[in-house]
Amino acid sequence: MIEFEQNLLISKFVSSDIPDLVACFAKHGWPKSIDIFEQHLQEQKSGYREIWVASLAASRSDVVGIGVGLYGEPDGGYAAAQNFM
Repeated sequence: MIEFEQNLLISKFVSSDIPDLVACFAKHGWPKSIDIFEQHLQEQKSGYREIWVASLAASRSDVVGIGVGLYGEPDGGYAAAQNFM
């Protein structure tokens, strides 16, 4: 767990994060099933995926961004999306 400021906390993704993530995605019109987050958690436990969750108290802004780490797989994965030319 990393605390950058009094209002920002970054921690490893855990199962107790799932209900809040499902609710937040749905609230913003981008519904995700519980199953996808459970799959991501299993992939993290197996070492395939690493997920961090940032929690920010919305005292400064109503807008929060999301960052996604792209990966490269033997089939190409998202590696091409990381090349900005």
